Amino acid sequence: MEIGLLRPQEWPWVLARSVATGWEQLTPAGQSQTTPAAVGAQVQRMLQQALSIPGSVVLVARVQGSPVGYIVITVAPDELTGAPAGLFLDVWVEPHGRGRRICSQLTAAAEAHCRSLGLTVARRVIAAHNMASLRHAEGDGCQVERVVLVKTL
Repeated sequence: MEIGLLRPQEWPWVLARSVATGWEQLTPAGQSQTTPAAVGAQVQRMLQQALSIPGSVVLVARVQGSPVGYIVITVAPDELTGAPAGLFLDVWVEPHGRGRRICSQLTAAAEAHCRSLGLTVARRVIAAHNMASLRHAEGDGCQVERVVLVKTL
């Protein structure tokens, strides 16, 4: 396996999976208030905006030249201090590649990218119901810093 920068021909592959994970992050109540197409359009806008920030990249894991996973990294200011931090917006590994430490290798490469930019903090935003991603992040040394609570009105 090798990890490298996103190739232009891989963009549709990344976008399709990022749209799917965006939809999966919503709770049933959230899904009832929108459509997959609307979420897809918003995810595309969000990714394009995030990737326009200097230092932001998509890293792709490839096996025999074919993409099997990716991570989207952007640089964002801390909400309270304003200090720049790495923000891992989306991580995806194809189902047939899971359990092979591809996600761990992607996050290690993303952390190295953040360090190369002089960043000392990396954040991940994970849906509360995504237990596999939460376990992975905690096992990787992440800790809860703040909790966002939502109430449907």
